[in-house]
Amino acid sequence: MDGTFWMWVVSIWLLCVGGAIGSFLNVVIYRLPAEISIVHPGSQCPHCGNSIRWYDNIPVFSWYVLGGRCRDCGWNFSFRYAAVEAIVALIFLLLGHWEGLQGGSNIPVPPDTMPVDGEPLGTLSNWASCAYHLTLICTLICGALIQYDAKFIPVKLVLFAYGIGLFAPLLGTNLHPVPAFQPAEIAPDALMPVRGPANGLTGAAVGAALAFFMWMSGRNDEQRIVRSNMAWSGMVGAYLGWQAVAAMLAAMALLGLAVASLG
Repeated sequence: MDGTFWMWVVSIWLLCVGGAIGSFLNVVIYRLPAEISIVHPGSQCPHCGNSIRWYDNIPVFSWYVLGGRCRDCGWNFSFRYAAVEAIVALIFLLLGHWEGLQGGSNIPVPPDTMPVDGEPLGTLSNWASCAYHLTLICTLICGALIQYDAKFIPVKLVLFAYGIGLFAPLLGTNLHPVPAFQPAEIAPDALMPVRGPANGLTGAAVGAALAFFMWMSGRNDEQRIVRSNMAWSGMVGAYLGWQAVAAMLAAMALLGLAVASLG
């Protein structure tokens, strides 16, 4: 079988896994603010409490077949459930191709793990980088929707994300291919294992500081909004480096100025 066949297999697998993760994120978004276990009990209707059958819990497909309603009581499930599943599935597909199969073609300075002819499906390092960034994206989706619904940030979610963001690079130095200050090629070999966490800590600190500086410039936001902006900006910096969070906040500031000028 040629590489094209396996490329299709991987693509379908990414969509299925992404949809399943999106379904799990819906559980986290609903249960975490309510302080309900995200593991037990299994998926159930929030209205009648009946367990959702496995064939009624297929991401996107089941929502469409049932018309967004519970099979038992007819309670209406928000379209957001299916939208989250579809969006996360698409993100898994795109990032899986860019990082898993193409070795980080979306990264400004790709790691030295680009696939070769004998590795058409990428390397373990490629997929580790993909999983690392997918963790950040999924956490941000959860955090944004929880904050929209419950108006606060679950501490457990933040600690989980920062823990992965700062300690995972100890196991894979390629997770932070863009160094914080000096080019990777002149970094001493002895510092390679700690370079990733050091980059993450620098990015987290710079991200939180820049978000606080933006608040100091405006002074119009509530305290909880300031804390959330610092938490999310620091999280992006921990995973992607201070350069990425600086670019993100600069783009947000320019967009805000553009919107304000149109108003």
